[in-house]
Amino acid sequence: MRLLKRIVRSHAGRRVLSAIGAGYVRLVHVTTRWTHVRGETPEKYWAEGRAMLGCFWHNRMLLMPFIWPQGRPISMLISHHGDGRLISDIIGRLGIDTIAGSSSHGGADALRTMISTLKSGASVAVTPDGPRGPRMHAAAGAVHAARLADRKSTRL
Repeated sequence: MRLLKRIVRSHAGRRVLSAIGAGYVRLVHVTTRWTHVRGETPEKYWAEGRAMLGCFWHNRMLLMPFIWPQGRPISMLISHHGDGRLISDIIGRLGIDTIAGSSSHGGADALRTMISTLKSGASVAVTPDGPRGPRMHAAAGAVHAARLADRKSTRL
């Protein structure tokens, strides 16, 4: 276990693991049958060039890059933790930027960055259930962030 932690913590190790992870995610994408449900809402936002706050369940986060149209800027909220950094490297290889933070570490800074990103016209993706769960049960943070981003001026 120590060796694995040292590999994940090293820059070179994360580069190799993120390349393998991105390849795996691409393989899962091309071998998965997709059904789009209620896609008219994001399609409308994309057609109007508007930013949105997208929510994806934690266990489906890695496949999110494939439903997002190429060329549309998006950042995903991911934790500072070691696992989060590896996930950030993987999705970075798939064209997604990262906003670092979580409810327990760097939450206020991450919220400010999310709001400024949304106000700049880029979209943000979050996992409202988070890694600690409860699984597929949304916390109120995403709704709070969307309401703050929709205001004319925001003070945090």
